[in-house]
Amino acid sequence: MKNSVLPDGKNAIIAYGGKTLSVRKAAGKYLSGMSEFFKGDAHALELIKYQMNKLDPGRSYAELISGKYAGDFVQEILAGS
Repeated sequence: MKNSVLPDGKNAIIAYGGKTLSVRKAAGKYLSGMSEFFKGDAHALELIKYQMNKLDPGRSYAELISGKYAGDFVQEILAGS
């Protein structure tokens, strides 16, 4: 499998607010702050919730694709499976 497809939201780290967090945790904190800022805007909160759902393990696009096409995913896609 190509390394560029491997999900790494858990292991990749970022400096956030003077702390080191996983990208997934930092994104959750950032989106939570956005939820507070946009409180009362139903459309914005719906979009933020959609993004937050993708932070759950196994729900990001990269994880879904790598799970579906684990192994030789390029050949599987070309074969139309």
